[in-house]
Amino acid sequence: MRNITINHKNRTIVITKAFDKTIVLLNVGNIIDMSFVTKYNIKGVLYIWQAGMIGGISVARVMSGKVNP
Repeated sequence: MRNITINHKNRTIVITKAFDKTIVLLNVGNIIDMSFVTKYNIKGVLYIWQAGMIGGISVARVMSGKVNP
């Protein structure tokens, strides 16, 4: 199981302080320790599993509200 890197932790701290609602997109192909979700008060997680270029477009459509999964 993998943990997020120190760089990701630092960015997460800055972003969650700046915004009331934060969603994390996990573009990973392995199991990851999800304890950071409660530690940094993340409001949502979207596990996109290395979706590639077309997957990125699809995620953008979901996040922008153009489509509803």
